Amino acid sequence: MIVLFLTLWGILSASAQDMIGLTGDSPFSTTFDGETITAGTVESRSIGASHLFERKGDHRFGVSGRYLRNQNSGTPVPDFKGITGGVTYQRFLQNDQSLSIISSYGSASDRPFRDGRDSTLMVNALFRSSPRWIWLGNYSNNRPFLNNVPLPGFLYIGEQSRERSVMLGFPFINYLAPIAGGPVSIRYLAVLPFNHRVKLSYTGWTLFRPFLSLEQLTQIFFDSDRGSDGLRTFWFERRGAFGVEKSFGPVFRIEVQAGAAFDREYFVARSFRGSARDRWKIPDAGFGGVTLRTLF
Repeated sequence: MIVLFLTLWGILSASAQDMIGLTGDSPFSTTFDGETITAGTVESRSIGASHLFERKGDHRFGVSGRYLRNQNSGTPVPDFKGITGGVTYQRFLQNDQSLSIISSYGSASDRPFRDGRDSTLMVNALFRSSPRWIWLGNYSNNRPFLNNVPLPGFLYIGEQSRERSVMLGFPFINYLAPIAGGPVSIRYLAVLPFNHRVKLSYTGWTLFRPFLSLEQLTQIFFDSDRGSDGLRTFWFERRGAFGVEKSFGPVFRIEVQAGAAFDREYFVARSFRGSARDRWKIPDAGFGGVTLRTLF
């Protein structure tokens, strides 16, 4: 779960590795995930994988990779791709403490790796001081705000289970709990300040789980033909959806959803709240999507 938050914070990938936490006790070491969302003139595809190697003494290493593509038909915006690879190192200390470094390098552009100025870099340093507290520092050259500025953060872990999760901090929040002890659960996931998702799921059926969701998403790319190195192309979108989720044991999950995508636009600016140089409104559209995830 921690890898999900840090990946979203650093490169703002909409669907990232969210099943491996650097807690030292995760039962899963390898994840694969893929997602396809088609909404009008914009089709988004993402595929990723990560692996944490077996712990050797006080050390543990991991690797990850992700490919993301936004295909834009009938718009003046080019197709954008994001390609990243990452390395993780964890050092276990005494009293359930640990130190970790999570880093990734890649390119997010219409022409990935053509020019060094289109590269993305993220480095995170984590110190787990107790089972409930994690302190971190982050550097990224592709954040929506305070770009290229090292930022501190923290995470408080209240609960972690399949039914309940309370993880509060900056820049992320993950809350999962049943509503009034009934068969409907609510999950709120935020990567502050701009990425949010609320999901209501009915858990009373064993065959599958229907859900309603509302999501706000931001992605950031470098246009290879931009005039200034500091300018970036932001993709903003909101989605409301109905879907069903099916788990096949603890290692495989499929999610199918359909709904409406709205408040959609591309714009060019130095930061998300900065003055936009160019702005392209994308028509609202219905969408359908499939997400697959495996763990072993």
